[in-house]
Amino acid sequence: MKITHVKICNYRNLRNIDIGLAETVAIIGENNSGKSNFLKAITLLFLTDDNTHTSKKLSWTDINPYKDMYDSDDVDSGENI
Repeated sequence: MKITHVKICNYRNLRNIDIGLAETVAIIGENNSGKSNFLKAITLLFLTDDNTHTSKKLSWTDINPYKDMYDSDDVDSGENI
């Protein structure tokens, strides 16, 4: 299987990503620019609770595009949806 195109909307700090992928891909960017979140979003599709110690559950802060507007007391970042 080969991933040739990725579209990500409102996952963590990635608002609207729509990108084609070549044979070899290098992900380069500043700290906190979303490199790891990009990889996590792709990996999330292939995870199951049976074959990994990483949970597939999302929290409110993973998909909320306005999370920066809330105080940390307003939203429980550990609450699963």
